[in-house]
Amino acid sequence: MEQLKRDILVACKILDNEGLVKGFGHVSARVPGNERRMFITPRKALRLVKTANDIATVNLDGTVISGKAEPPLEHQLHLAIYRKRPEIKAICRAHGPYTYVFGIVDRPVKATHGWSSLLGESVSVHSNPHLVKTPDLGREAAEALGGAEALILRGNGSVSVGRTVYEAVVKSLFLEEAAELLYRSVQIGEPVYISGEDQRRRAVSDDQEYIRAWNYYKSKIASS
Repeated sequence: MEQLKRDILVACKILDNEGLVKGFGHVSARVPGNERRMFITPRKALRLVKTANDIATVNLDGTVISGKAEPPLEHQLHLAIYRKRPEIKAICRAHGPYTYVFGIVDRPVKATHGWSSLLGESVSVHSNPHLVKTPDLGREAAEALGGAEALILRGNGSVSVGRTVYEAVVKSLFLEEAAELLYRSVQIGEPVYISGEDQRRRAVSDDQEYIRAWNYYKSKIASS
């Protein structure tokens, strides 16, 4: 459990260093051995999350078990996703600027390169722009996510999911990269998307791809 909290703290630093969060954003993970609970970052900027004591423990019914600070308003989003998808072990909420653009124009981010293929053929936009701070809004967003790897929240960034903290975080980074590449490519022509069997073959990957990316981003915060 201590290692998992350390991973969450590293995730906070990576997301801040890469510009995917500023004053807002959050990361959570299921508690090992008790999957009816989650660890989640508190209601403050991730840059200010410094120690394991800052991380709250919350039951999936929403009851706060421990932690120095209250959980973020949108902890209902995390709760709803964990209830709907038992295979998900970690969730990342980010605010990448290029991802925001696609939410604003209500346009999905379709796969155009290798890393975006890991997110599926397309990352869709959830049309409700409100903060996901009630159980009903949480269930609505979880339904919009469905079985996908990530979801763009219109006017509110994105959410990505994974089997580990590093997978959820790296997917957020890949989504932002995919959004930037797609934004740039439409300036000069019509993109050729990766779909169908090509996307499915590219998406078949093992954990090493996420670990390799995670280690790279960790190295950047270590040297900063």
